[in-house]
Amino acid sequence: MKFIFASSCSVYGRGQGELLDESFARASPDAVSLNKLQIEEDLQKISGKTFSPIALRFATAFGPSPGCVSIW
Repeated sequence: MKFIFASSCSVYGRGQGELLDESFARASPDAVSLNKLQIEEDLQKISGKTFSPIALRFATAFGPSPGCVSIW
C-alpha cells in the first residue's frame, strides 16, 4: 500500500541563501515543522514490503525554494 504524506521543506529550518536538499541536517524551528518531521520519521520506521510511505516536502509559501521530494 502506498501512503502519501504532505510534509514541508520547513523541516530544514531557515536557509542562509543556499539551496537545501536532503543531505542537510534537519532543524525544526517551530512546532508545526517539528511535528511534520516526527511524522516522517515514524512513517519511515513502519515502512516495509506492504507499506510504502512517501513524504512530499512542498516548498514554503514565502521565500525562494525549488521544492523537494523525499521517497524512502
